[in-house]
Amino acid sequence: MTVATTMKTRIDFFIVGAEKSGTTSLHRYLGQHPQVFTPFEKELAYFDRDPNPALDAMIDKYYAAARCNQVIGLSHVNSLLLPGTAERIYGYNPAAKILVILRNPVERAYSAYWFKCIRGWESRGSVEQAIQSEMDGISISQITEPSFRRSHTYLIRGHYAEQLQRYLDVLSEDQVKVLLKEDLELHPKQTMAGVFQWLGVAPEVDGVAFREHYNVTSRPRFPRLTSGFLAISAPARWMLRGVSSDGFRRWLQRAVIRPLAMRSRVPFSPPPMATSTRQLLHDYFRPHNQRLEQLLGRDLAHWR
Repeated sequence: MTVATTMKTRIDFFIVGAEKSGTTSLHRYLGQHPQVFTPFEKELAYFDRDPNPALDAMIDKYYAAARCNQVIGLSHVNSLLLPGTAERIYGYNPAAKILVILRNPVERAYSAYWFKCIRGWESRGSVEQAIQSEMDGISISQITEPSFRRSHTYLIRGHYAEQLQRYLDVLSEDQVKVLLKEDLELHPKQTMAGVFQWLGVAPEVDGVAFREHYNVTSRPRFPRLTSGFLAISAPARWMLRGVSSDGFRRWLQRAVIRPLAMRSRVPFSPPPMATSTRQLLHDYFRPHNQRLEQLLGRDLAHWR
């Protein structure tokens, strides 16, 4: 598969997943380095299908502010999940680097379920029902449908070894870097310095605001007011994408939207996972984690 482009600006690296594993923090931390450019918008789904005639327009819109001496990145968590994306990225840029951050799949699945419940994307009555329905079987054609993928991929997103292998089949090992969420949480400076060095920029982390955490699960303080605001803000965000610069959207997010959002939401901690549910998930993911250990050459005993 190939993705043709006539753009002078070329994306150098891709954050491909996994969902609810720290990709937003990683995206924002990378964008704070002066030699790296990541657009304000995350989840740009331009490599999910082939061909994509909108690719050049996307580069024009979201990367106009990138400087010629910057390494340029794009993030989309479905890129790890969806078959064919690795080949499309390779067809677009054979020298592209792939950055992956993974989380214990048991915790990831449980976190994703509650995250989607809060946003109204999950209508099943319990995480156990959601897990069981996926265990009953889903097809590749189903996960390519966004409406289905949004709330029916708690298990399959944790098939990390299988998904990573797709990238290693088309790219060299030194083009793929895998982090764990706990690496970023426990050793953020060391982890990001390593990422910067791998990208070929100065491994300087002094300007990165590690105390900021992004996309943390929270719930509306005033649900009815929030639902009304979202109804208005969704089309407003769409219009801003078309008429405003990336720099203005970054400023708007930092100075207006983020402070308002933090005041209108309160932290949400899911109820403790039932012991039986945890054991079910551990049993399910055990063979997948064993394959991942072999692929990475890294001990993942702390996931067991």
